[in-house]
Amino acid sequence: MRVSRRCEYALRALLELGLQKPGGRPLTVGQIARAQRVPEGVLANLLVLLKRAKLVTSVQGARGGFYLAKKPAEITLGEVLRLIDGPVAVAPIKCLAGERPKECAESECSYYDVWGEVRDAISRIVDATTLENVIDRSRSQREGRPIQIMYYI
Repeated sequence: MRVSRRCEYALRALLELGLQKPGGRPLTVGQIARAQRVPEGVLANLLVLLKRAKLVTSVQGARGGFYLAKKPAEITLGEVLRLIDGPVAVAPIKCLAGERPKECAESECSYYDVWGEVRDAISRIVDATTLENVIDRSRSQREGRPIQIMYYI
């Protein structure tokens, strides 16, 4: 599994929005970009995708910006990975993402089932991990508390 830079930026933007106090002012693209060290132009395009997917919403005007459209507990990493990177996001090899090379014969591949199990384990973890889980980890790190690691396998 490899998370694209774009997906990483989208996840970081969601984290920044999730770290804000409920009912606070929306964040501008510039504020999110500075806080998460993400290029502003790329971030603006990603926020459009996140808005279309109803993960974020925006307010127009001088005091406008973005905020989460859902509670952090309702947004999973898997949802974001698949939105930005597509099904390949959780597939460890191309043939499991529907991109089987000509020379690949899945019926003759001794590893096909193993890679399928790896894909399924990755899917379970990213689908069970919410933005709220990541926000809790981030706050623990900032406060110097030990991070509780959860396994979903």
